[in-house]
Amino acid sequence: MPLLNFDSVTTIPPEARGRAAIAASHGGEYAAYCAAKAGVKAVILCDAGVGRERAGIGGLSYLDRLGVAAAGIGHHSARIGDGEDCFARGIISYVNNAARKAGVIEGMLARAALEKLEASNLPASPEPPPMYETRHEITDASANGVLSPRSTTMPISAPTMPASRACPRSVRATSRAPPSAPGARASATDNRPIATDTSPPSTDAPRAAAAKSEFPQSSWWRAWSRHA
Repeated sequence: MPLLNFDSVTTIPPEARGRAAIAASHGGEYAAYCAAKAGVKAVILCDAGVGRERAGIGGLSYLDRLGVAAAGIGHHSARIGDGEDCFARGIISYVNNAARKAGVIEGMLARAALEKLEASNLPASPEPPPMYETRHEITDASANGVLSPRSTTMPISAPTMPASRACPRSVRATSRAPPSAPGARASATDNRPIATDTSPPSTDAPRAAAAKSEFPQSSWWRAWSRHA
């Protein structure tokens, strides 16, 4: 019987009940709930970079409470959302207690872990309590249409966003100035002058470098880098 791997936990079919599977979704609680709802006995998800408060692997402890073995594939080893790549190149980075008892450990190849879990005599997941995926509006930023990271984020154009929200305090984009304003310089984009930023040098250089590498194409970064 072929081993099971899927690009998303939401595509696990009914016939996978009682079996082990790789599902290349994040390892958060809602993805874990979907796996439990499908009735698998074990699931290997992606650790999604782990993230703040370990949200990327929060589903592992959730499944532990249901008695379901679960593990996370390291985000540096395989592509999230790509079941074939996770099966071929994935390396286990996190395991819950149920998976550890079944012989799965950190550093194991994902396909080897899947084989071990498939051969185990673990029971299928019980029916989990109802859970619904949610999205939350950030009240302070609602005028700009910003939603929480767990939902779809609406694109924001930097010129229409207040500078206090667009950039860190020390490197805010400068405001427009009339041609006669002292210290004005020509804009590289539209030939209209903008006021020269006279604030002290930024003390946020490490954070700026990290932001540039992580979000090189975002609107706020373009506004920041153009005037920094």
